[in-house]
Amino acid sequence: MSQSQKTLWITVLVTSLSFLGMAFPYPIMAPLFFSEPLYFPAQNLFLPPAILYGLTLAAYPFAQFFGSMWLGKISDKIGRKPILKFSILVTSLGFLLSAKTLYDHNLVLFIFSRFLTGFFEGHVAIARAIAIDLGDEIDKSKSFGWLNAAATSGFLIGPLIGGTLADESLSTLFNPSLPFVVAAVLGVLSLIIVSIYIQEPKKNKGSTQSKTTDSNYSLLKNVNIRYLIIASFFVTLSFDVLYQFFPVFLVERWQFNEFDIAMVTTVLSMFMILSQTILISKVKRFNRQYIILCGAIIYSFMLVLTTIPKMPISLYLTFPILGMCIGLLGTLVPVHVSDQAPNEYQGALMGILMGSRSLGDAGICILGSIAVNYSYLLPFFLGAITMLIGACALLFDFKQSQKVLN
Repeated sequence: MSQSQKTLWITVLVTSLSFLGMAFPYPIMAPLFFSEPLYFPAQNLFLPPAILYGLTLAAYPFAQFFGSMWLGKISDKIGRKPILKFSILVTSLGFLLSAKTLYDHNLVLFIFSRFLTGFFEGHVAIARAIAIDLGDEIDKSKSFGWLNAAATSGFLIGPLIGGTLADESLSTLFNPSLPFVVAAVLGVLSLIIVSIYIQEPKKNKGSTQSKTTDSNYSLLKNVNIRYLIIASFFVTLSFDVLYQFFPVFLVERWQFNEFDIAMVTTVLSMFMILSQTILISKVKRFNRQYIILCGAIIYSFMLVLTTIPKMPISLYLTFPILGMCIGLLGTLVPVHVSDQAPNEYQGALMGILMGSRSLGDAGICILGSIAVNYSYLLPFFLGAITMLIGACALLFDFKQSQKVLN
């Protein structure tokens, strides 16, 4: 196995551990605000629970919008490894702060801890930049697919573990703050692995180009890249609508608990991994643009279809298809965007993509929480619309590319 392959697989392992920790709180959030009795004291509920739920969800990605662009850009300048280590360390401390504030039932400080953790979580942008640095030896679609699969595997196992650790009926040791403690421990393990085994990619060693300080601005001046960033923003925004609000749908329609939510999340994640590791290699021989557009249309249709059936068994029809669409689009869209930018700007570009997604996620948490006040079904229609907007932006870029070729 070459050094590049070792670096990729260690990066995949660290990504999996990191997302495992980040996924622990996932099934916990909705029951904190929508299940009876309410977890936070009445005097802490200064707004309706649905709005507070949205603010709590939004704190993490809103901070990530600023943090990921900053971390991605400086990793172009001083190296991937030191920034990855710094990101993991501070994120782990943020998880510990979240555990303490949740244990104390302090909603305001809990929201602040989620903001702090989100600002320094730059794993995804930096891991993708490492994969791009290895692109001369390893196919970019393959490396992105495995990194996405690693992230998805965290969301496959993480909610099950997190939902179990938060369920006080299973053990007196279990409570909603425990998953955050375990997430911090996994962060320390990731930090050790990175420190020992990750080597700085050769093409990024000693990178001191002065132009990297203005890399975000330089990228955004490119019209084609700007359109692709907008398209990626709306595509990933649609994913986040589903991620953040299908637990509310499950709680409101069928009174699902943490474990039930975790099981549905597991089904979604399993088919995402299947798509990211196996299906992605099968569709490489087809036109990438055609696959992206077809996936976007199918995804939008399945989101709307999910709202119709009255029996929960229907989820095991719609969610596998949604998972496969997320796996394909979440891999092929960033690969397509990456192909349009120079190598020396890849860290900044991945930071912009992650930052724009985080900003959209924060906005959709607020907008979605307002929509939930009217109907818990509205976020699904919002997700379908945003996906179609992203598909239209991609279609425009594809047509522009064809004009250039002709």
